[in-house]
Amino acid sequence: EATVSKTEAALRQFKQENEVISLDAEARSAIEVLTDLQKEIAQNQSKMADVNAQYESLQQRLGMNSKQAIALTALKQSPEVQEALQELRQVEVELALERNRFQPTHPTIANLESKVASLKGILNQRVKQVSKAKPKPASQLFQLGELQQDLTKELVELEAARLGLANQTKALVNAQTAYRKRLNDLPRLEQQQRELERQLDVSQSTYSLLLNKLGEIHVAENQNMGNARIIAGDQVPMIPISSAKIAYIAACFQGLLATAAIIYILETRDKSLKTIKDVKQLFKFTLLGVITHFSKSQLLNPSQEVLDPFTPQVIVRNTPRSPISESYRMLQANLKFLSSDKALKAVTVTSSLPQEGKSTVSANLAAVIAQRGSKVLLIDADLHKPVQHRIWDLSNEVGLSNMLVNQVKLGDAIKPVSETLDVLTSGVVPPNPAVLLDSERMASLINHVASRYDFVIIDTPSLNVAADAPILGKMTDGVLLVSRPGVVDSGSAAFAKGLLEQSGQTVLGLVVNGVIPDNEPNSYYYFSQEYISDESVALNRILDVASYE
Repeated sequence: EATVSKTEAALRQFKQENEVISLDAEARSAIEVLTDLQKEIAQNQSKMADVNAQYESLQQRLGMNSKQAIALTALKQSPEVQEALQELRQVEVELALERNRFQPTHPTIANLESKVASLKGILNQRVKQVSKAKPKPASQLFQLGELQQDLTKELVELEAARLGLANQTKALVNAQTAYRKRLNDLPRLEQQQRELERQLDVSQSTYSLLLNKLGEIHVAENQNMGNARIIAGDQVPMIPISSAKIAYIAACFQGLLATAAIIYILETRDKSLKTIKDVKQLFKFTLLGVITHFSKSQLLNPSQEVLDPFTPQVIVRNTPRSPISESYRMLQANLKFLSSDKALKAVTVTSSLPQEGKSTVSANLAAVIAQRGSKVLLIDADLHKPVQHRIWDLSNEVGLSNMLVNQVKLGDAIKPVSETLDVLTSGVVPPNPAVLLDSERMASLINHVASRYDFVIIDTPSLNVAADAPILGKMTDGVLLVSRPGVVDSGSAAFAKGLLEQSGQTVLGLVVNGVIPDNEPNSYYYFSQEYISDESVALNRILDVASYE
């Protein structure tokens, strides 16, 4: 009972600390809010550009900035300044009339000129008090016409609009950052919540079982045992009876129970998907291909030179007659016959988590299609952690990001690998990749290259890293999801599946990568060693990481 109460308290504390009600509903809501925030930010930026253009035009036309316009508006609204100005104008009119009647040296003229000078001093003093700064001469500040006064007022209003739009955009960006952080935390929170709920179920089941046993004991104690009688007295044996054999049997039995308990605990704590069947049952997408995993022990001559173990390899180029190469050809054939009405032109490749092999699958699929004579373009759109330039040993000084900001032309960014295969590397990693990818220029680029090439493959970040894959999936013919047993867990896989469904993606199918045949209960995923040809000598240069990113 104490264990059940403790587990319930832990689950309640987890929900209170992390403000959890329904993680699935929160994930759907967060995706919708992020989409709306992105639209509002784009609208605010467009309004800001329009207001800035109007502000600069008025500023040049009036020859003053917003501070001067505000000061001038304040002077126009000050009753003290207006009173002094009106009195000054009346005296100046009177002086002009008297100059037509008297000589400049006449006492009346001198008296009026002295009064004008005195009023100008008073006016300038009041102007300084209102503006709290050194303004232009008062006689110049109030020579504006009605149209210029309206333009000055409009300049002040535009400055206020600029500040309002800037503050609003900043608030929207902060909200977008907070929602993205919360969305990235949801898989971890979901895993913790499921673990606590599982512990609570186990504790409640154990508690119920103990209560039932206790009830049975109470019933047995209350039974009437009055009819029991002694049939014979006990006898003390003359020689000791050895219990070593019984102790050994009991110890073995206890060891088996402990082993079974440990195995059960490890299995319940391990949430990873271990087999192809597990992956298919969770995702329920069409299985388009199975890529096996080759270890060092399967290489014919491990003493040969080994490639960089941290860089994925293009196996279909290095060993085109290997079983793995045939797996990629089967994947290419399944993609080709996936749709009979319209041929696929552009495909987005992604995965649930990093290290599932999406970049390796992208590179090898591009190579195997190019080997068939089709003109292929491979685009590295993983602007968070690009890897295609290392796979193909290419320079990454310029690429997709540089082209999207108009630093280079498309022809200068594309790098040929073979006669039928070109690669567009990621380029310089930008501070905000989603802004570049979710743009009209990116959509126009995909349409353009799809018309020039027979097939376009876009390598994107994992779904739990960024929302780039759903963005690009809407611009292409569909999404190809890569999953690796032993790497992906059920929580991350469920989150990825939900994200694809909620964003309305066209999921072409599933590629299960890095499959270990010995772990599969079904033998139809087995590749015969006799199929490996003499080109397997080149396989000695491919390490276990050939299936990893």
